[in-house]
Amino acid sequence: MNEQEQKMTEVTIKNKYFLGHYDYITVWAAGKEYHLKPDSEFTFLTSQKKEEIAISLFFSKSRKVIINCSEKNRIFLELKPDMKKSLVLNLLNLFIGIVTMLVIPGLFGINIRSIAIIIISVFFIFFSNMVFAVKTIKLAEK
Repeated sequence: MNEQEQKMTEVTIKNKYFLGHYDYITVWAAGKEYHLKPDSEFTFLTSQKKEEIAISLFFSKSRKVIINCSEKNRIFLELKPDMKKSLVLNLLNLFIGIVTMLVIPGLFGINIRSIAIIIISVFFIFFSNMVFAVKTIKLAEK
């Protein structure tokens, strides 16, 4: 083999992440954009020693991971939930929900103002789930 030739590494990424209300996860790898639905995968070839992979549930790249390809012919990666981060996010949402539903009406009484605060808090919980969902995804080598 000629020293000028570079060794190619085959990288396969499979989505094992349950998306819930999201259609797909966007992955940027080897300069291309891929849309992964649940249980789908894609493969690309790279000659780079280190390859940057970015993950997002929305339009901008939210999370970047660098994989080392230098000594491997084939790499298999999975997108799956990071249980520790998911647990922390769910406990935070539970705490916010309990505070919202029990404490706010106790402080202000049941009136239009407390109902408005509860509705805003429910939207906040939903929005925080969307924003932080990408933080609960990890790219693990299989």
